[in-house]
Amino acid sequence: MTRLIWNVQYPRSHSEFVVLLDEFRRRQAASLESPLKQDHNLHFVGSPNFDFLPHPAYQVNQTSYLGQPLAPLHETAKDSYAPHHRRRYVTELRLDGRSLPEFEVILRQPLSTGLEKLAQVWKADAICRDGSVFPVVAKLFQGSLFPEPEWLEYHSMLDADYPLQEEVSHREAWAYERLRSAQGTIIPYSYGFYDVQLPCGSVACTHIIEYIDGVTPGTYCKMYGGQADQEQTRKFMTTLTKSVYALHSLGVAHYDISWRNILVPKMHLGSAVMFDFGRAMSLEVESPEDWAAPLFKDGKELYGVLSIVASQREAEVWAAEVREDPATLWARPLRDARDLPYEGRVGPVYRADCLHYLCDVPSAEQ
Repeated sequence: MTRLIWNVQYPRSHSEFVVLLDEFRRRQAASLESPLKQDHNLHFVGSPNFDFLPHPAYQVNQTSYLGQPLAPLHETAKDSYAPHHRRRYVTELRLDGRSLPEFEVILRQPLSTGLEKLAQVWKADAICRDGSVFPVVAKLFQGSLFPEPEWLEYHSMLDADYPLQEEVSHREAWAYERLRSAQGTIIPYSYGFYDVQLPCGSVACTHIIEYIDGVTPGTYCKMYGGQADQEQTRKFMTTLTKSVYALHSLGVAHYDISWRNILVPKMHLGSAVMFDFGRAMSLEVESPEDWAAPLFKDGKELYGVLSIVASQREAEVWAAEVREDPATLWARPLRDARDLPYEGRVGPVYRADCLHYLCDVPSAEQ
């Protein structure tokens, strides 16, 4: 039986669910009584084990999330990272295989906190031994502040869509490892995953990430695109679509694409940075049924973001133009979202007479 972080069983019966729910409510009350606050100094107590997802596609190597050398830009997907160059990587925050950081992290400003959140997200300062300070994001997967778990009486099971903290943190760690060659371009740099002791006494897996000073896609296009500059708006829609294509080329479906999970860096206007990979799914599986749904969902949600960047009509006209040309490879997420016959759906594995989407892409570990 799978044991969860709180030392309770994954519920296979209603009685086991009641145990989980009681523990959830007890810990939530403690978290609300002793919350994280501004200027709190995170107390690192170890490194997490990512073993919740059993499928070998989701294996996470500890040496990777504890500070591997930066991977080179991936040749196959590199064009999708344009037009911006890689942002600066703060070498002072690298671990080089150590299980605990040699820097302090002090919370400064809440970015997304409170009840029913899959993470408590803070802007923070990372303070190195030499006194140098770097802005980072501290993302704490505090399970007691997740949505309350729900038991489905009809199916006699925990809601399959319920996001357990063990799963959300595992998926994010896997995605950042798999996308290591894209860090600093279309996703933030990762500076490691750690176990952190909370003021309430619980331990939470915490991800330290590059801080992106940016604006949302809608705000960016209101400032620099829109009706006043439709060319700029189309360029940005191209950038967003290329970014999603790059994720897919590297074997990852985001599975939660939203304007809330994308920023346009002020230092690199026109580029896009995607984050929040707690729902991410692997596309490197053998069964087409496993990857068709994530690709379809990513494509549909990409359309939703494009409809914020431009009007829904403008986004659809532009998308129709680019997706019709089969030579425009980066438009595949738009084609994936169409209600095509199964045999015509664009996916990570093609028939032998077609181009390969992922089969020829080497691992980011290489």
